[in-house]
Amino acid sequence: MGIKFSNNAGTIISADVTSDATSILVDDASEFPTLGAGDWCYATIIGSFGIEIVKVTAITGNNMIVERAKDNTSALAFISSDRFELRNNAAMFEDITAAGDIADGEVGNAQLASDAVIMTHSGATVVIDAGV
Repeated sequence: MGIKFSNNAGTIISADVTSDATSILVDDASEFPTLGAGDWCYATIIGSFGIEIVKVTAITGNNMIVERAKDNTSALAFISSDRFELRNNAAMFEDITAAGDIADGEVGNAQLASDAVIMTHSGATVVIDAGV
């Protein structure tokens, strides 16, 4: 139960999306993580009108159930063929940090810095440089 990730997940939107829609149909959701009850991931929608970060709370087939306008973005309208991608964002790292004591095999003790995310687990440290 918690935030889930997958590598390089991305697809395109299959049908136009209004700014208040909470269900988004995509071409292929197979690269996105499997979400169980209480799980989520974040996605970034990239369109000609701007970008929006959404919290994906369920994936059924190619249908993404989302909470709109996350991480200081605004809910926008999108058109078929706009990009829908799992990307790093501040909300994702804040959720990792807020989780505190995470199960064995997952990252724990994350710290946010102005230029990096520092994560430790079982004595190992990983630094993700923000590239600034």
